[in-house]
Amino acid sequence: MNNKLSIELFKFSHKTDYLPYYKKYTTTYNNEDTVLDLLNTLNKDEKFSFSKVEEYGIKINNLFVKTTDLVNDIVSATSNDFIIEPVSSYRAIEDLTINNDDFFEKLNIFNKYLSTQEQEEYAQNLQFEYYASNTLNINKNYIGDHSIIIASDIIANRPELKNEVIELISDKNNGVWYTTSKDTRVLHTNTVYKTKIETLIQEVTKYQQTNTHCEEKSIGTVSQKFTDFNIAVYDINDTDFLEKSILNSDAKYVNINSKNDDLAFHSQSINKTFSYKIAGNILLEAKDNNADFIVVKNENAFKLFDNKQKEIEKVVGRDIQLPIVTIKQFNHILSGEKDYKTLGFNNHKIAVPFL
Repeated sequence: MNNKLSIELFKFSHKTDYLPYYKKYTTTYNNEDTVLDLLNTLNKDEKFSFSKVEEYGIKINNLFVKTTDLVNDIVSATSNDFIIEPVSSYRAIEDLTINNDDFFEKLNIFNKYLSTQEQEEYAQNLQFEYYASNTLNINKNYIGDHSIIIASDIIANRPELKNEVIELISDKNNGVWYTTSKDTRVLHTNTVYKTKIETLIQEVTKYQQTNTHCEEKSIGTVSQKFTDFNIAVYDINDTDFLEKSILNSDAKYVNINSKNDDLAFHSQSINKTFSYKIAGNILLEAKDNNADFIVVKNENAFKLFDNKQKEIEKVVGRDIQLPIVTIKQFNHILSGEKDYKTLGFNNHKIAVPFL
């Protein structure tokens, strides 16, 4: 069965172009087609640069995918309107091909611990893990998720090197403190790599994750609407419930790419600015897309977005003044509650002006 795709393909040459642009295509795919099959199909019509390495990664609809992934899975996760980009637009040199020198520079710190074969295997398998991290958008000196994975393997195989290797990845300017979750950034999370990374985050930072996630899963009777409002959401785990709540309120749902970005609370003991920058990017994306306010489920996220918004404004260099509403508050309003104090809005640092 053939299925239709509308595509915007990232085009850029560092030799001739000042800025990238996007070329539009329309094509079809079969349910068994991989991303590599799709790229090869497009390449037959008009040549462009991309890697044919099996584990090579690209971005489709802001989701990091591998060339081995099925097109149908990406359509199911996003849509059949594809925006195809390199894993790092910042490092693009020719269409989907990037300069990956930064990956190898950070890989080289483990040279004395790895055989040549091991270095080659890591170089082949871990570039996707490195470039999919949001941390690189905030701290380009970050040691890289691949480094955390390699460190975990070295410690497992040679426990006597544990202290030495942990010291390598624990730098307070670019080390494991700055690792952010990739769960919602990749099509398929590698759970083995995830466990290795999370174990070393805990080992180094001693951060204790607290369950501050609101488990509210249903919406009561909607007696008060938000017609003509634009509402964005933030939730690291899952924004579907929040989106449904907004649509049920007759408001416009503002879909922002950063709605699931990890705020890296474990980094705050050494550098609050790092998570303030991530938070600032989320708030500004919502503001620039005309959101009237953001609905959140996570109490820690609420405290950061609301209580620290003035500090966040200083870090990003822009006024924000975007109200933050918890999902409980939002649902209470939908059920008809209008009292400012009963809703708890009197305790907010950023005023909620619509009541």
